[in-house]
Amino acid sequence: MIILVFIVLLLAGIDHVLGQGKCYSCATTNLKNNFLTTDRGPGPRIAQPKVFDSYCSSDTWILKERATVNCDGYCFKWTQTLNNSGTFSSMTFRGCYRQMFDLTNPKVPREPTHSFCTFSEKPVPCLSDSSITESACWCQGDYCNNSNIQNLSFLLFTLLIFLHVL
Repeated sequence: MIILVFIVLLLAGIDHVLGQGKCYSCATTNLKNNFLTTDRGPGPRIAQPKVFDSYCSSDTWILKERATVNCDGYCFKWTQTLNNSGTFSSMTFRGCYRQMFDLTNPKVPREPTHSFCTFSEKPVPCLSDSSITESACWCQGDYCNNSNIQNLSFLLFTLLIFLHVL
């Protein structure tokens, strides 16, 4: 039984190392107009997401059937939130980094060698008590560009099974 659990964990790890998997490919509806040419978010982009839907910023499992793409590299998620004196509005897009961006373009950040996220927060000069937060994450593994809570739940579940077998 221990060997079987070890093999399952090893195969899950291989999937992460090779970067083969499935990613969510979606964007919130407020990005639909001029998605490829807008200055919002990283760019320049070369491909539209499969789905434009407000659930892209939260409950991605609802979009799973419609928003799945195969990916031979890193999955990607970008989110920007405007805090206008306590009123929040956000935009999000997710996809396979290699499919969404032209990696030969020097303006596009290179694909990373490991999973990681960036985060920034800047004040809005023309609006008092306002700020823009922006995050970008690259990850490997099936549907890893979903919410962090789901990823942590899977890891905790796997760890508990492994400890139970020991």
